[in-house]
Amino acid sequence: MNSVGQLVSILHRQYQIFVNNALEDLNIGSSEYQFLVLACREEGLIQEQISERLVIDKAATARALCSLEGKGYIYRVEAECDHRKKKVYPTEAGKACLPIIRSRLNNWTNMVMEELDSDDIKTVTDSLEIMTTRAFALNHIISCDEEKGKKP
Repeated sequence: MNSVGQLVSILHRQYQIFVNNALEDLNIGSSEYQFLVLACREEGLIQEQISERLVIDKAATARALCSLEGKGYIYRVEAECDHRKKKVYPTEAGKACLPIIRSRLNNWTNMVMEELDSDDIKTVTDSLEIMTTRAFALNHIISCDEEKGKKP
């Protein structure tokens, strides 16, 4: 029997494959779509805020945004308060993709959970939220211990 970690990893990789195929005609990959969705939902976020909201490191965020900008889906402007920071906005082309992305990715969710009833879905979702919260807490404890010179 697979561990929870293995199953989550397998599910994530399968989702990435699905996203890459589903959004291929838009030239948007699994490493990019969530940045575009967030840029459309919350226009004018600073790149650092995007990294924090998506829990993705700054370098990966910069690469994805650079790619989306090159494809004409977003644009970035210097923040008034700090010219080193960039605010992110969707272009009209980016905004036009949003309903397509949502529709196609909702299809995945519906297909994967097709055999689960609403109670099962709630149990899985609640359990994953608890595990995610615990994982954040554990990693915070470990990083604090490492800063103090302790090994995990």
